[in-house]
Amino acid sequence: MRALYIKWIDAKTWSNAWLDNDDVPNLKLPICESRGELIKEDSVSIFLAQSKSEDEYRNIIGIPKGCILKQRKIT
Repeated sequence: MRALYIKWIDAKTWSNAWLDNDDVPNLKLPICESRGELIKEDSVSIFLAQSKSEDEYRNIIGIPKGCILKQRKIT
């Protein structure tokens, strides 16, 4: 396993919010940063765990690769 830092674009919803047509061009998706142990990677996603014990993982996040802006190994 290896530890990673990932900067990525997250999804956001503006449910229950009526927006003017003039406001729509200003919509932006949030930029997030995550750090954790790489526990799984496939052709579509990377999965990081923030905590691990001998044989269990906790606080797992799956990040679609198409949303990743920056990625690097950390020690």
